[in-house]
Amino acid sequence: MRERLQPWRLTKAYPYLIIDARYEKVRVAGQVEDQAVVIIVGVNEDGYREVLGVEIAALESESTWGEIFCQLKERGHQGVKLVVSDDHRGL
Repeated sequence: MRERLQPWRLTKAYPYLIIDARYEKVRVAGQVEDQAVVIIVGVNEDGYREVLGVEIAALESESTWGEIFCQLKERGHQGVKLVVSDDHRGL
């Protein structure tokens, strides 16, 4: 099993977030399954986009998104003014 990298601390403000997921085929325990690849892009105060995170999740559930937002907060993210996403029920 791969060692998970420690996420970096967010030191800039990203008032705008673009979040989404797409489903890809992933091999898990010898089986191929569809899993969500969750992508979080932040737009900083100068208007530049930066990838803040990419995660693999079994589903785009409310608990998955809640955990991702908690991780962003623990990394120092604050001051969100706008979140752009699709109309997924988990959000």
